[in-house]
Amino acid sequence: MPSASDHDRTRQSYDTVAAEYRDRIGSELEYKPLDRALLTALVEQAGGDAPIADLGCGPGHVAGWLAHRGALTVGIDLSPAMVAIARREHPRTEFREGCQQFSLLWADIRICEY
Repeated sequence: MPSASDHDRTRQSYDTVAAEYRDRIGSELEYKPLDRALLTALVEQAGGDAPIADLGCGPGHVAGWLAHRGALTVGIDLSPAMVAIARREHPRTEFREGCQQFSLLWADIRICEY
């Protein structure tokens, strides 16, 4: 399991490259018809009431895309700079700063906010 110092290093790394990261991948769905089709299927399967969490959302382009199509969506990222960009780019979508821990053995997802 990652330590607090691992999270700090990762957070700092993504904070450092956040703007460039957004510039490079922020419009990637425009060029990925299969990804759009799969995300559309996710929205349909979730229905209007089931929330969708975009864990490790980065600059929020996927969460914003989902929310724009009616999904109840929250984006969560470890990097405050990424969350700030996501909130600016997609003001109608909820974004939170936090970390994700997955336990596949127990099929448990826990969101822990800092």
